[in-house]
Amino acid sequence: VAVGHPDLAATVVGRYDATTGGTTVTDKVGHGTMVASMAAASTNNGEGMAGSGWNSRILAVKVADEDEQITNAALADGIDWAVQNGADVINLSLGSETNDLAVQFAVADAVAQDVVVVAAAGNSGGSSKFYPAALPDVLAVGATTIGGGSRATFSQYGSWVDVGAPGVSIVGANTLYSTATDYVSGDGTSFASPLVAGVAALVRASRPELTQAQVRLAISETTKAKAYGFRTGLVDAYAALGYELEIPGPAVLSPLPDAIVSEVLTVSVDAAAEDADYVQASLVGGVPSVRVPLVAGAATLELPSDGFAGTETLRVVLCRQSLCSTSGTDVSVNVVNPAPTVTSPPTGTRVTSDFVVEGASGSPAVRFVADLTTVLGTDLSSPFSLAVAVSRLAPGTHSITVLSCDSRGTVCATDRPSTPIELTVARLSPTITALTPNPFSPDGDGRKDDTTVTYRLDVASTVKIQVKRSDGTTFTTKNLGTQAAGAHSWTWYGHDPAGVLVTSGAYSMVVNTSAVVAGESLVGQAVRGLAIDKVNPTLTSKATTYPTVYPYRDGYRDSTKVSVTVSEKTSALVARVYNSQGKAVWSSTRSAASSGRLSFVFGGRSTSGALLAPGTYSYAFIATDPAGNVTTSPKSTVKVSAKRLSAARTTSRTLTARTSFDSWGTPSGDDCSGLYSSSWANGAIYWDACPGGAVVSFHHLTIPSAVKYGTVRVGSYARGSSGAVASILFIDDSDVVVAESHFDSDSETHTSRAIPLDTRLLEGQQVRWGVSLEDGDSYEAKTFTITWTYYILV
Repeated sequence: VAVGHPDLAATVVGRYDATTGGTTVTDKVGHGTMVASMAAASTNNGEGMAGSGWNSRILAVKVADEDEQITNAALADGIDWAVQNGADVINLSLGSETNDLAVQFAVADAVAQDVVVVAAAGNSGGSSKFYPAALPDVLAVGATTIGGGSRATFSQYGSWVDVGAPGVSIVGANTLYSTATDYVSGDGTSFASPLVAGVAALVRASRPELTQAQVRLAISETTKAKAYGFRTGLVDAYAALGYELEIPGPAVLSPLPDAIVSEVLTVSVDAAAEDADYVQASLVGGVPSVRVPLVAGAATLELPSDGFAGTETLRVVLCRQSLCSTSGTDVSVNVVNPAPTVTSPPTGTRVTSDFVVEGASGSPAVRFVADLTTVLGTDLSSPFSLAVAVSRLAPGTHSITVLSCDSRGTVCATDRPSTPIELTVARLSPTITALTPNPFSPDGDGRKDDTTVTYRLDVASTVKIQVKRSDGTTFTTKNLGTQAAGAHSWTWYGHDPAGVLVTSGAYSMVVNTSAVVAGESLVGQAVRGLAIDKVNPTLTSKATTYPTVYPYRDGYRDSTKVSVTVSEKTSALVARVYNSQGKAVWSSTRSAASSGRLSFVFGGRSTSGALLAPGTYSYAFIATDPAGNVTTSPKSTVKVSAKRLSAARTTSRTLTARTSFDSWGTPSGDDCSGLYSSSWANGAIYWDACPGGAVVSFHHLTIPSAVKYGTVRVGSYARGSSGAVASILFIDDSDVVVAESHFDSDSETHTSRAIPLDTRLLEGQQVRWGVSLEDGDSYEAKTFTITWTYYILV
């Protein structure tokens, strides 16, 4: 870290060089300086930027040597030093796709010492695990684009990546800190990770009672959305700070339990015994809540009770700054507010057309209701009134009431409605029985270019049909004259009277009727929503699981998935495979498919199930949306092969134990266990001199590539001390032991059992195995013989 940078000089409180044991942490690359500033650049110092960790302090630990190389030993030592020197949070913006035992033990010890460990998830853009981020109890951080709109293309992803944070064009301090280059920008999960580490520091400072596991939960369980391919979503610092915050509720001095209150409640509290800055009160379910600062642990606030009536719960909670407790003190109160009234129309009114209802209330908003169940609408400002379409109410007698509501009109006193007024509705009752197709696409392509509305008249009526936009304005009107009672239809071709075609969007089809019945002029209306869609679906990101299919059914790539991303819901999505003459030889259809990523399984056979001749084929997708818009994707290639797996073949390699050595560690951290060179034919000695100690080594062998592997076993030519027991360990890419064989000292030749050699046990083309020795034993290995089975294509 460039500790002299103006934004870092005041925050660095400890330095350590894990490669030399000294205190010089000079940054030759700039990466560490950028990372440190993103987490903890000085706040409110008038310089450049502020770190996400506010006033956090930095222990600057250098783990790269003079050649800018990072060894696992130095990394493990740096982590240990940070723990021993009081780190609350450790950020690791580094790593590789290979796990190391020494680093794993150092991280595990840090977690055991209640340190939050945050690490970058890696920048290869795939789902393969990246260490140390993928280790247990590490908060793995992926990168999103600016503002968190999507996952950054370079970011690792998968369920092992806990959260995301912005990692594109992130600004940080520059190691040079000259006049022109104090700050630079960069991309990478390396820069998303310290943003989250800073949030972890905020949570630790605000909530010192939380353990490291609770801090990780606070961050990962309060993300904004489950997206990006991560386990949760985008980090939300504010929500993390308030995660399950619990402050004991204050003593409520007034109102007393079961007090009768009205209009504005006066709430007085005593919170002198609690660590809080504000008090907040609300009626449960109501809007708004009221918050005031505490003065010497006491406060009085005024809370409106609009929209409430009867027995209600007053909830009073304490807050630290803007973060309020999830629990508080509840007081039951009896709310009695003046009832609202309906002022117009007068009771007994007969309505034959659209009308206006008016009301009065002391509350800031009211809701108008018909027959105690049908909400006609809400008015948020006095004087209160609402225009009601006569078509909203069925012919006959109805009661109209008004309810007092809170300022947003969301909570209303349903227990204290106004005295109802009665009115009689006289109107016609036309009905729309069908509107099809819906949606439709008037674009002249011959597919769903028009739509037909079918309606039924209850009496002979004069009919006017309107098409309205979503904002209620009329797009087109068609007068159809007088029509007899019964069924009728009208077809609309998607244009206005001037012949201009409609644009895509939401519309409504409105059938208006009028007639004189028994000397009284009546009107009626029926409405149906209508969607216009003239936009073709888009097909992107076509892909196959395997570029070549081997349809002989032997378990090796007998089929492949052909996939495509569809922009919208489709009425039909078709996948087709074509031969070199362009003839379709295979087809599969999915009806009523949703949008998103969709796949079809192609097995190298025709639609009828016959094997296809070997060769290169092409495939494409045809998507039809509900409005009849069709898109055909460009063709891509897929191959069909006549090859199949061979019978299992076996081969083996023997190598000296020492030349196969990869890495080793002492899980207990003791200094009386080790791995040493042996003069016995260039072998290796595993030595453990203390009961309870252990030594573990990893060995590897690069094997030839094959299309499929069968099993693997490891033989050891070795000797041990009397009673010594060594273990051959097969460990997968998640560092879980999947198989184990024990070798004793009775014989010089030992062979493990055969286990399946799948991709979990391979790192590239390397077979990796471990040897473990414990409980004060020694074991000397001369050679290892690795025997494996494999398959090729024939």
